[in-house]
Amino acid sequence: MDYAIIELGQNTPLVGKTVVVDNKDAAIRFSGVGWTENDDPFNAGTLPDGFPLHNSTHRTSTPGDMATFKFSGAFQLP
Repeated sequence: MDYAIIELGQNTPLVGKTVVVDNKDAAIRFSGVGWTENDDPFNAGTLPDGFPLHNSTHRTSTPGDMATFKFSGAFQLP
């Protein structure tokens, strides 16, 4: 996980704005035993390789590990 992009809607004083929440933000809670913070460059496949936002990601390959970000609103996948 590198970051989350939040597009704010009508019921907020920030209507029409976009907020980026980095993986190091204290509002994100990581639970489970496999999470590690990594500052290596990443291989993005068909996209250009590079460094993650603010030079870190959180990674896990352990089933059941979770990242939780609490907010008020609706979640929509692209």
